[in-house]
Amino acid sequence: MRLGRDDGAAAVEFALVLPLLILILGGAIEMGYLITVRAQIGEAVEEGVLVAAQDPDQASMVPGIVSDGVSILQDPPLPEDEVSVRCDDPDDPDVVTVSVVHEHDWVSPFLFSASITLDVEATSDVLSDLPCVETP
Repeated sequence: MRLGRDDGAAAVEFALVLPLLILILGGAIEMGYLITVRAQIGEAVEEGVLVAAQDPDQASMVPGIVSDGVSILQDPPLPEDEVSVRCDDPDDPDVVTVSVVHEHDWVSPFLFSASITLDVEATSDVLSDLPCVETP
């Protein structure tokens, strides 16, 4: 025999908890995507610094190589103007640095309206007799 009526109590509890569950799930998806983007940019920068270190004459191709290496950002892709090749160490001109500064927008702007700046950099000694060539 039932003493009280609780028909629909589960539906009310679910309605109260659902927004929190959506926020947690959305945050987990966003963080996973951000980690994946950061990892791909890191791998592409390492590939770009390797190309610049092995053949400094090809340094002008590095922004395209890095941009093409980030396949997860397709619409829009990683702009080549966010990639720079520098030979900025006056004490050691045989060092090349490839860096990317990318303003990352969230996938779900209704959950997170801000953007985050990913700053990735890789440095290597020049592995060639040719001098390092900078790109803007």
